[in-house]
Amino acid sequence: MDAPTIDLIGTPRRDLVVVVDRKLKSFDSGLIRQLDDGLEYEPNPLAECPVSIAVVRGATSAFRSGAGGARLACRADVFLSLLDLGMREGVIEYLRALRP
Repeated sequence: MDAPTIDLIGTPRRDLVVVVDRKLKSFDSGLIRQLDDGLEYEPNPLAECPVSIAVVRGATSAFRSGAGGARLACRADVFLSLLDLGMREGVIEYLRALRP
């Protein structure tokens, strides 16, 4: 994690990124059920949820390598996600943690 001290108040949540080739018209959303068969689609993007999935169309993915071989979203995506959530203070803390 880039900034372990960020104060994330609210429902604990896991943000996932699905990269779908631009040529495909859709992706198999049934894969999400493999995470937990109790997950349900929430149409309101502002509602609290335990899992958030961003679908990105592209030929290549922009992931970083993390500890234990984990694939992490690029820092710009993390930054933009925090902004989308209205977490201005979290954005400031995140940027401070990234400074050398």
